[in-house]
Amino acid sequence: MKARFKILYWFGLVVSLFCSQSILASEVRCKYGQPSSCPEGQFCINSNKDLAVCRSQTKSPKFIDFPFGPNIPVWCDQGNLTPAGNSHTWVNTAFALDLHSKRSQPSEATVHAVFSGKVIAYSECNSVNDKCGLGFGNQVKILNTDGRMAFYAHLKNVFVKTGNSVNLGDPIGTEGMTGWTGKNNPHLHLSIHENWRTHGFDYWKQTGYLPPSIPFKLKYCKNGCSDKCVKVAIDSREIPCRRRSKEIQAMCRAK
Repeated sequence: MKARFKILYWFGLVVSLFCSQSILASEVRCKYGQPSSCPEGQFCINSNKDLAVCRSQTKSPKFIDFPFGPNIPVWCDQGNLTPAGNSHTWVNTAFALDLHSKRSQPSEATVHAVFSGKVIAYSECNSVNDKCGLGFGNQVKILNTDGRMAFYAHLKNVFVKTGNSVNLGDPIGTEGMTGWTGKNNPHLHLSIHENWRTHGFDYWKQTGYLPPSIPFKLKYCKNGCSDKCVKVAIDSREIPCRRRSKEIQAMCRAK
């Protein structure tokens, strides 16, 4: 638990220092974890470590591709807008998913591009569970022409370099424990962000700089990697996530 609070505090500093969207005078302050403190149709989000504000809900999130390859069971460890005391409560992390493959497998699972775009990569972290990469560890940003950015954090290996172009489904790295992940907790931190074009490509080369995160939709098999896939298309805000993977069914890439 102490590690979780350390991660939370660090993400709060990252948001307060580096979030690209300034607080507007017209925004309503609120108390995180109390939905009733915002007008209808809005949600409360931590803008920095001392301030939470109301933001409008995204009504029609766009689909992204599943970030892992076929026949790899995947569980969600932490979902969107988690309770206070967790790390997915901030402007740039609120709609992230922490996903992990089977912990007993001999090597980390490969991570794939959820859409095409131009790459910004950081791969200088060689240790685990620390503040390297501003707590995000080895990381990849994929900037799509429609203005969305896909962000992958805590990677063990990074297969791409800044300036590369990738297509949907291309391998970009492997899940890992670089940055503040918590002890013995290899996973992929995946988030989608809006309007990277506001500041341009070079601006986002700065490690830890991210636009506000936004919800997205995933298509996958909700009954794991069985021969009889039950396909679903789910809003990231509704994907079941638990700290203990035994409490939920594994997800798997839909064939």
